[in-house]
Amino acid sequence: MSNAGNELFNIINSPTDSYYNKALGYELENTFAESMSVSLSNIISISSDGGIEIEEENLLRKES
Repeated sequence: MSNAGNELFNIINSPTDSYYNKALGYELENTFAESMSVSLSNIISISSDGGIEIEEENLLRKES
């Protein structure tokens, strides 16, 4: 597993920390800017079939 994959796995399996999530988002964005886009959004709901509804605002672009 790549370092980025390992970091994402840890996020999924632990309580969220908004500062950590933003720092990871910026790191991924800076490292892989030419090969992928990165955004960070709040989850509104998760349906029983696995569908995820998220807020449209990209928290990486929001001023703290």
